Amino acid sequence: MPHFIPRDGLHVVLDWAEPGKPFVTTCIHEYHNDITIVVVPPGFRTDFASVPWFFRRILPQVGKYSRPALFHDKLYREGLVTRVQADAAMLAMMKHDGVALWQRWAIYAAVRCFGWIPWNKLRRGS
Repeated sequence: MPHFIPRDGLHVVLDWAEPGKPFVTTCIHEYHNDITIVVVPPGFRTDFASVPWFFRRILPQVGKYSRPALFHDKLYREGLVTRVQADAAMLAMMKHDGVALWQRWAIYAAVRCFGWIPWNKLRRGS
């Protein structure tokens, strides 16, 4: 059974010094399931869901899907799994967290269609 630590929610602070990634974790966040463990350290920067500004009225950057988005960012940056595996893990985490079906599939479709851009950028180191 998947579980998250800390159980009482996300522990982050806002830091507008890096506007593209303004949320910074303040403690360790962990995700466990039967197959994998994902650990996000303190000081990890994220924007949660990378939603273009023109879609943010219907799908804000922060929502019930924030925790899965945090772990997805970590998986993308580490590159220890394939992009397909990272995207599938996010979909499973969103289901576990009770994200609405339409939101899960909208976010999953977006990362499958456009996730190659940050994935390739991170692989190049730029």
